[in-house]
Amino acid sequence: MKKLKRSELPAVTKQLLAQQGYKCLICEVPLQQGKKATLNGSYRGLPCVDHDHDHGAVRGILCNSCNTMEGVVRNALIRYGGGKA
Repeated sequence: MKKLKRSELPAVTKQLLAQQGYKCLICEVPLQQGKKATLNGSYRGLPCVDHDHDHGAVRGILCNSCNTMEGVVRNALIRYGGGKA
């Protein structure tokens, strides 16, 4: 898969959101559009493009919380000998 250009990202994001039913792939929380934070200050429903940092392949759209946690878990695995699995 080729790496996306920044100009291609909005169209791909829109397409993926529609395919996912506007929900996070992991926790299925409804994803908000065009907002920086909810009234209570939560960033949970904000959409983030999840991609493979080694190859650039887009895997889907996650909420901010799941995207952050995925990175934390991946880094912990690498740090403690889990490799790039």
